[in-house]
Amino acid sequence: MSISASALGDLPIAVNFDISEDAKAYILAGYGCIIVEFEPIVIGCGGFLNAPAVHLGFPLVPENYNKFMFEGITIYTPKGYFGSAQTIKIILDNREGYPTLQVHRIT
Repeated sequence: MSISASALGDLPIAVNFDISEDAKAYILAGYGCIIVEFEPIVIGCGGFLNAPAVHLGFPLVPENYNKFMFEGITIYTPKGYFGSAQTIKIILDNREGYPTLQVHRIT
């Protein structure tokens, strides 16, 4: 089961967040806030792909981020990340025995 609703933040558009119950519990047990952004990953011989990523904690330079509130969680996204309404899905996964958050951008 997941929680899905629109969150209003610093932007004039609504962003839909779909966060699984276990991911929500994990986030709230930690910092209570996350950063959702794109990170470059290397593909092939020198090619790059921007993949969505999610991190626990606060951004180092908060003024460079939009802030959303969702179900008691503060979500930061880099300014310019959303040009239109988006849906962001966040789940809890297990990598090599450690809990880790995963994010999927669904248009």
